[in-house]
Amino acid sequence: MRLSEAIALGRVLITKPDPGNYCGCAIAMALAAKGMQFEFSHDAYDAATREWPWITEKLKHNYPLNFTYIQLPALQTYEAVISRAFSQVIFKNATMEQLIDWVRSVEPAEEEAAVSKREVCDEVKV
Repeated sequence: MRLSEAIALGRVLITKPDPGNYCGCAIAMALAAKGMQFEFSHDAYDAATREWPWITEKLKHNYPLNFTYIQLPALQTYEAVISRAFSQVIFKNATMEQLIDWVRSVEPAEEEAAVSKREVCDEVKV
């Protein structure tokens, strides 16, 4: 499942979003959609990076159009930008739909994600 789809599905499962806690942010919503919930942020982060490894890459695209006013240091990872942008959703400076649309615009195509997952599985078997 693509990250944008998982966020869209999972947002109904996280009833108390918390931009200050990884377990209550947009990525946690995505994990919840895949049946995963965590008490500790580092566990959620580890699961998210295994599920969507591309979020650890440095941003190659423009920052989200409606989030350009966010003070972000250069060379942020996708995960960091998604987390920061989610804060803007909580503070009503943007909508979840805008965040999901941006994630959809930058995430790899499903076939790329499937190939990456197969490569990881092959490495584990060796």
